[in-house]
Amino acid sequence: MEIATMPKKPKEIREVYMDNAAATKMDASVFDMFIKKSKEVYANPSSIHSPGCVARKDVEVARSAISRILHTQPDTILFTSGATESCNLAISGVLSGDPGHVIAVRTEHHAVLYPIAAAEKRGWSVTYIDVDEYGRVAAQDIARAITNKTILVCVMYANNEMGAIAPIAEIGKTILKWRKKQQTVFPYFFTDACQIPGNATLDVEKLHVDLMTLSSAKIHGPKGVGLLYKRRGVVVSPQLLGGGQEFGLRAGTEHGAAIVAFAKALEVATNTEGNQCAQIREVRNYLWQCIVKNIPGAHLHGPKIETNGDEARLANNLLISFEGIEGEVLQLYLDAYGIYVGVGAACTVEESEKSHVLEAMGLSADIANTTIRWSMSKYTTNEDVDYVMKYLPGVVETIRLSHDI
Repeated sequence: MEIATMPKKPKEIREVYMDNAAATKMDASVFDMFIKKSKEVYANPSSIHSPGCVARKDVEVARSAISRILHTQPDTILFTSGATESCNLAISGVLSGDPGHVIAVRTEHHAVLYPIAAAEKRGWSVTYIDVDEYGRVAAQDIARAITNKTILVCVMYANNEMGAIAPIAEIGKTILKWRKKQQTVFPYFFTDACQIPGNATLDVEKLHVDLMTLSSAKIHGPKGVGLLYKRRGVVVSPQLLGGGQEFGLRAGTEHGAAIVAFAKALEVATNTEGNQCAQIREVRNYLWQCIVKNIPGAHLHGPKIETNGDEARLANNLLISFEGIEGEVLQLYLDAYGIYVGVGAACTVEESEKSHVLEAMGLSADIANTTIRWSMSKYTTNEDVDYVMKYLPGVVETIRLSHDI
């Protein structure tokens, strides 16, 4: 009988962080700005004394900088505590009136699905759109679901688990044509774009979106800050009541230093030198090639990887199942070697239920339980991949052998 033994740990563990879909390391220039502003600009931006006015100016400069990246007006940018709050403000804020009809893709984040479920309990009807085996949604499926009672359409720009990028601009045009034909402002079009910066355009005019969320934590900015883009004329009810900040739609003192750093992070992520998508894609592809070559029974899920780079998948994403191995078990063993990966969405890691995303793609519970999400960043290198491959094959083999004993 073959004895199952784990690969010997190195004397010096190299930390390889590949869970960037959950949270990212702060960019050095962003971190420096965050620290500087935290020390120097500490007043409440709503105060009318001089320090308060300085803080207000910083917030508004950041708002204007972000609006230029999104090709919109500054008063359409609302700062929040993060993506979850932004999604809740957009959805619950629109669905606060008399019940109507909502359309959502089955693979949306729970920060979108749960507010919709709450509205459903209040009498709203919901049509959930299916995805194909690669996690892709079709614009024609959205078009077929729209009725004269549809108030909101929700389509995630890029999925956080399997990396599929949705045809948002095409869907936006479809909705726009419907509205023009029916001579109505509805349905509003909402997209969760938190994973997309650097991968595709954020131009809200080209996308034809009415509401869009972004998160600082996903783009090498500070945690605890995000935004909701709300097109002028779109009616949203505030969900946090208090001081009337953010144009009366989001009460609470703005975190000025975090907002300024967020704007800097978004600028870095979307400029040619900062996003480094081509480099990230090369490292990701190198990892997949190494896994295919060295580990039998490894399967890629989500959109196919195209050799020319023209793919409907996030540049940093690999969702891989390893036959006969529970994803959480593999995650814990890799952690001992300094290799940090994700299992599904980090926000639902404590839930024992099967990922709704993988279920929507048609994966069985057995396969879904064997998946690991590898999400790279601009800091991930081929040397990191080489380090991973020193231990990953042996860890996988040992776990499989231990199951056979």
